[in-house]
Amino acid sequence: RRAITKPTFAVLNDGNDSPETGNRETIWNKATNTFGVVQGRNVPLLLGPQHEVFNATESKLLGFTHYASGTGALHKLYEVAKHNWSNPTKTGNLMFSAVSGLTGAMKELASGMRSKSKDQGVTWWSQLWK
Repeated sequence: RRAITKPTFAVLNDGNDSPETGNRETIWNKATNTFGVVQGRNVPLLLGPQHEVFNATESKLLGFTHYASGTGALHKLYEVAKHNWSNPTKTGNLMFSAVSGLTGAMKELASGMRSKSKDQGVTWWSQLWK
């Protein structure tokens, strides 16, 4: 183990131990618990006592999950938007569904607020999706 105990100027990604990873090393910042994969070859970098360096072989063993193709969240948002575009009045009305779970004066107050705001809310929602 070669602990970094003071500011140290280092050259990273200078080895050839893991060609399948592009010989990229990983820096772990213990203070923020963040990881960063070093890009490029023979990269000069100033490291501090809060840093640990994983060589390319160790980086491969960390087993990071790659998201080069994303998680599909944009597609999900597109589906939500497509659903709202196709019938904004229907989806707007669903947002102003009947009040449930309340009793007495609170139920009356909530129902009154719903009925007063529903028409304007649905109109706004429909215009938004047009």
